Amino acid sequence: MLSSDSDEYVPLTGHKVEGGDEDFVDIPSRPTGLFPWRRLLACFAVACLSFINLALLPFSLTSKKLTDAQLAALPFPDQDVGLDRAAQTIPIPPRYAYEWPYSAARLSRKAKNTVYGRSTQVYISVEDSTVLRFAADVTSNGSGTCVLSWLPPSAAEAQTANLTMKGDVTDLEVWSVFQPGQADTSDIDLGTLSWGSRPSGAEMLGALNLDAKPNSTTVEFPCEGQSSLVVELRCQRVACHVSLNDPSLRTGFALGRRQA
Repeated sequence: MLSSDSDEYVPLTGHKVEGGDEDFVDIPSRPTGLFPWRRLLACFAVACLSFINLALLPFSLTSKKLTDAQLAALPFPDQDVGLDRAAQTIPIPPRYAYEWPYSAARLSRKAKNTVYGRSTQVYISVEDSTVLRFAADVTSNGSGTCVLSWLPPSAAEAQTANLTMKGDVTDLEVWSVFQPGQADTSDIDLGTLSWGSRPSGAEMLGALNLDAKPNSTTVEFPCEGQSSLVVELRCQRVACHVSLNDPSLRTGFALGRRQA
């Protein structure tokens, strides 16, 4: 802090310094009386313009009203498009009626002639597959289009069914099983089926990811005109293993028919 008798001291007031040759005059400050009034006038002008625009808005909208001929030429000839109209343009997810399998049979690639018989066990690995039979006529109002889905069970259901999943279960293949040239699969006896005697006709319907949440579904495939649908679940991954044993077979795999 500099003392008053320092050479660098500069007086801030406009009085004459004793012993000096010059008078220091106060610089007049900028007048502040006009600036607030200008700001108030600008705000008032903006408010007036906004009020005028709002007042003229209804007249502007009515002047843009389309004629009946112009409305008819539009893709959606309606000026009052609301949420109900918007909802009609949004695709609704398909609804499915689900049916659980009523019979299963295990097949072994390693033991091709072994017959495990009809059971309620699902056992899938790189060397084993499981054949499931579903009733194709799920409901009377179905559209003839089906999907196969994996519906993850709850923790209690998984424990009751002794569900075990190990390794990579993200690519479980789903194949339809049928006799060549025959649409009806009712003559396929799961009680006498083995890997070597299974029908040669097969068509891949899709794949399931058993790790997916909340579920996994194949692409849609036709299922109309069949008394039952027989599918084979395979896993081509070396470290893949899925097993469960539910007496009601109401765990995990389900056939869904799209509702009309």
